Amino acid sequence: MDETELDVALDARQVDFLLTNPRNYITHRTERALTGALATLIELDGNRPIADLAGVIAVRADEKEIKELTDLKGKRISIPGTQFMGAYLAPAHALAKAGVFLPRDAQLISSNGRQDLGLQALDDGMVEAAFIRSGYLEELATTGKVDIAKFRVLGERSHSGFSLKASTDLYPNWPFVALKHVPPDVAAKVAGALFQIKHDDAVARASGIYGFSVPGDYALVEEALRQLRLPPFGKGPTVTKEDVWNEFKSFILAASSLGAVIIFLSIFLAVRTRQLSLARNEIQHQTESL
Repeated sequence: MDETELDVALDARQVDFLLTNPRNYITHRTERALTGALATLIELDGNRPIADLAGVIAVRADEKEIKELTDLKGKRISIPGTQFMGAYLAPAHALAKAGVFLPRDAQLISSNGRQDLGLQALDDGMVEAAFIRSGYLEELATTGKVDIAKFRVLGERSHSGFSLKASTDLYPNWPFVALKHVPPDVAAKVAGALFQIKHDDAVARASGIYGFSVPGDYALVEEALRQLRLPPFGKGPTVTKEDVWNEFKSFILAASSLGAVIIFLSIFLAVRTRQLSLARNEIQHQTESL
């Protein structure tokens, strides 16, 4: 299902279980009745299991001016869309940590969900960088669809146990979740069945996956969304006068008391200054008379 179809299906309770990218999971968990993750998808890199994902920021291999993440300020960046985890949220979070905040600090050009079109735009010189998901360059190299020697991974990082190219931190892979109308015993049986899948089982081979593991830490994804103020955290909380009073009552009372004292002292000093000025003038007048 695409995003619109999925929203309709979730609202109509036409879906019992959901396997989606971590970024969408946080959004749906916040806006709809979902359980916590029951399991995390384990993908394959050749014969090696991959339980995490990352983002890749690709630039042209012959690009000499862009050496650091900060060099992307003011540049054109191709993105498949802001709803993607590895191909947007992870790279955007890495740039934010480097002081480059999107979309303010760069020109984002959408490739309408197509990472291959983003790389093509990069190869053609229409953009200076492209966001893609970890593993995509390796997939292109295996299939021979693109000469990946034309591209360079900006800010390349290595992670223990993670064999794919990456420009970002690691995030847990796709979560498998149940909607809250699913009976707990049914959800538990399904989770148990997922954990029983072996990498050489027919279902795993047909799906092109290694299997499933215990849930990863999706708080990392939520943290990235909050820092970038992306949905469902794109708006600040509504704060009422009562909220301010309850939270800062002691400070407000202390500040008000201090303000009253300062005003009183200011008035007192003004009056005393006026009195001293009048007395000085009177003394001067009497001195002149003598």
